[in-house]
Amino acid sequence: HEGAVPVEVFGNTAFPAVKPDVAYPLTLGPHSFYWFSLQDDSDLIPVDVATADPDRLPLLEVERSWKETFSDQANALAPHIPAYLRTQRWFGGKGRRIKAARVTEVLPVHSNGADAFLTFVRLDYIDGTEEAYQLPLAYVPSPAADRLCSDNPRAVLGRVRAADGTAGIIVDALTLKPFCDGVLELLARRGGGKGAAGTLAAGITRAFKPLYDGADRPLDTRLLKTEQSNTSVVYGNRFILKWYRRLHEGLNPDLEIGTLLTRKGFPHVPAVAGHLEYRRANAAPDTLAVLQVYVPNQGDAWEFTMNHLHRFFEQVVEKDRRRKPVLPVASLLCLAAGEVPVEVNDRIGMYAEVARILAQCTARMHSVLAAETEDDSFAPVPFSKLYQRSIYQSIRSLAVTVLTQLQKKIPTLPQNLQDDCRDTVARKETVINALGNLLQQKLSGLRLRCHGDFHLGQLLFTGKDFMIIDFEGEPARPVQERRIKRSPLRDVAGMLRSFHYAAHSALLEEQRRGIFQAEDRPLAHDWAEYWYRWVSAIFLKHYFQEADPAGFLPASPAERQVLLDALLIEKVIYELGYELNNRPDWLPIPIFGLRELLRGEG
Repeated sequence: HEGAVPVEVFGNTAFPAVKPDVAYPLTLGPHSFYWFSLQDDSDLIPVDVATADPDRLPLLEVERSWKETFSDQANALAPHIPAYLRTQRWFGGKGRRIKAARVTEVLPVHSNGADAFLTFVRLDYIDGTEEAYQLPLAYVPSPAADRLCSDNPRAVLGRVRAADGTAGIIVDALTLKPFCDGVLELLARRGGGKGAAGTLAAGITRAFKPLYDGADRPLDTRLLKTEQSNTSVVYGNRFILKWYRRLHEGLNPDLEIGTLLTRKGFPHVPAVAGHLEYRRANAAPDTLAVLQVYVPNQGDAWEFTMNHLHRFFEQVVEKDRRRKPVLPVASLLCLAAGEVPVEVNDRIGMYAEVARILAQCTARMHSVLAAETEDDSFAPVPFSKLYQRSIYQSIRSLAVTVLTQLQKKIPTLPQNLQDDCRDTVARKETVINALGNLLQQKLSGLRLRCHGDFHLGQLLFTGKDFMIIDFEGEPARPVQERRIKRSPLRDVAGMLRSFHYAAHSALLEEQRRGIFQAEDRPLAHDWAEYWYRWVSAIFLKHYFQEADPAGFLPASPAERQVLLDALLIEKVIYELGYELNNRPDWLPIPIFGLRELLRGEG
């Protein structure tokens, strides 16, 4: 077996190759075992990069048709799915070991002359958890298959060869224009497909028909390449279809909230035009994809803000390289209650108006959601002592978990970060004490359905206004958890943290560009804080002015301060855990953010 690679059968995990005249060390616990399949290394797909070489793709043998690979719940495909998933940008389990992959459902999609299969895959991880994903798969015959392997290797799952010698590949159907066009036609006729345990069904709203005419010339269909956890297809300047790659049971909040806001005529969201869902007996339908009216835009509010901050720091270098800004020491809520100095408006410039527009847009969204009293899924509910305690317990548990993880990983972090991380871990009791205010202060106001993952990247800039997108919430959380009613100040806290991230991310970028000398960095840091605090204060000021008449916010400034402080701590702790596991170099941003939030707590 010299040169062979042992592949663990249950998890499809490749172990180190067998080398000549070298012992193969393997550690086993009591009563443990491994079951290996010895494979030539040329038969394996790398798990970190896709290959453009068709000969290295797994080969599936069929008698007559590629459709045979989808018979009997696609058992032939299942062993090859983990390696394929690890090459996909939208796959969220790259850092986890897969124990097994199972195809649980296959739904045929026949439309517009395009044949494909919507394949549901359930992954079992070795830690005992599981996830489900949907893979729309189609067949491309040779010689077009060779071109696709070269142009888009990540889209290819494997090769298919029939007994008569004909060959081709199985690919992600969303990369094929005929399939995407067929999905739009499927929506138009409200078609579907039948699987082993359920059915695929399509639905449309009144926003669909004015923009769709089956006799139209073909639309310019294109796949967006900027998606992470989902995949989006744009149809000309009319529609955008979002596929939820990870499957969750039940109605997706993006469809649920988007449909309500569309029905209410809220102008700051793309109208929902249709959806695809999976229906089973005695179960709520599962949302697979949502079709929205396409909104021409100039990018998102994050990109817009970063461009503004680039100009802001250039002005600092030109005019204030040696001038230290006067940083306000009052809380953001206190700053919001007062007047914004003329000097602040002059320095922040047009972004003061942007902050006002963002605030009013956010408050109006919350007001519309708070006004829905007929539907129990949306009807607001008052705060209670029990809910206050649940918030406390939830954030406290998150803080203990993340800070414990941080403490364990300190030795593995860059040396220049270790002291700040130790200081952050040492503040654990201070964090818990600050959260204790939630148990002392009785809170009024209402809980309602909110955005759930609100930040600058969730707003599109149209050139004159902003449109709110992605009401899905945090995709890593179960759907039922994302549908819980919460304080709208949770969205506000998300936007304030996004302002902080923008200011300090832009500062890091300007430092990399070299516009600040080493001796200028403390001063530049103060200017970033100056921008963040005053933009946040302007946002809060206009948010409260717009939202207060609707009556869903806590009544007193003291209540608002306690709740907003706790929600800001929750966001910054979440950021700390995210950066620790994904971008350790960015840890200084949440570390400094937490330190500033705790300034008044000792």
